[in-house]
Amino acid sequence: MTEASEAAILTYLSSSPDAVIEDTFPWSEASNLDHAAVIGAIKSLLADEYVAVDNLSTSFYTLTKEGTSILENGAQEIIVLKALE
Repeated sequence: MTEASEAAILTYLSSSPDAVIEDTFPWSEASNLDHAAVIGAIKSLLADEYVAVDNLSTSFYTLTKEGTSILENGAQEIIVLKALE
């Protein structure tokens, strides 16, 4: 997958007028590539001096399956309490 990511990155950079990928996360989603594979490919290309990198860090949170279930159905305690009514 890294080789496909490397090829996609180099193809994009060679066809882009600025030769820049501003943010790899939305770019990887738009390119249907795994973000972790894209980061690995960029690190590989960086080691071979094909690309230059400025690090960008973004944090975000997502719900787990349990969190989604609690959001949709309520906490387990509330489900039990409702069952006793």
